[in-house]
Amino acid sequence: MAESFIQVPVDSSGKKLHTISKTVGSNTVEEQVGYVTDGNDEAQGAKADSAYAGSGSASVIAILKGLYSLLAGTLTIKRALGTTTKSTYTVTTSSAQAVASNTSRKSLRIVNPTTSTTTVYLEFGATAATTSSVTYLAPGDVYYETEASDSVNAIRGSGTAVLTIFEVA
Repeated sequence: MAESFIQVPVDSSGKKLHTISKTVGSNTVEEQVGYVTDGNDEAQGAKADSAYAGSGSASVIAILKGLYSLLAGTLTIKRALGTTTKSTYTVTTSSAQAVASNTSRKSLRIVNPTTSTTTVYLEFGATAATTSSVTYLAPGDVYYETEASDSVNAIRGSGTAVLTIFEVA
């Protein structure tokens, strides 16, 4: 692709446009080249606007710098503070309580390991059923809940399943 220029008709004696010649079908066309500046007519390579602080008008570059400075700050991750208790529960073909209710619970994670051979159905504060429970865990699935204090009942169809349970309270 060869770069070239075209004469501007209004001032054909001196001013030129920067273009790139391109063949489209059987025609040679000119694409105009443009540059994005920071809005303050800075020389190419000069330092652009400072980051936008949130009042008044600003160039696009200044706004982007302001957003970047907000996003590049320190990210604080809060985790549930408490004691983690790990337990296991062997699921049977009758609905039974896998996890007791706990008003101090901050989070609950229930894992149906990949070694399981069946889907486990869960119900919160009620009897679990293989035909009507909305929450179910196939082998390898994980259920995670925060701030739920209800008991959890579990049931399975055929096969074997031993759930791994992590409760933070």
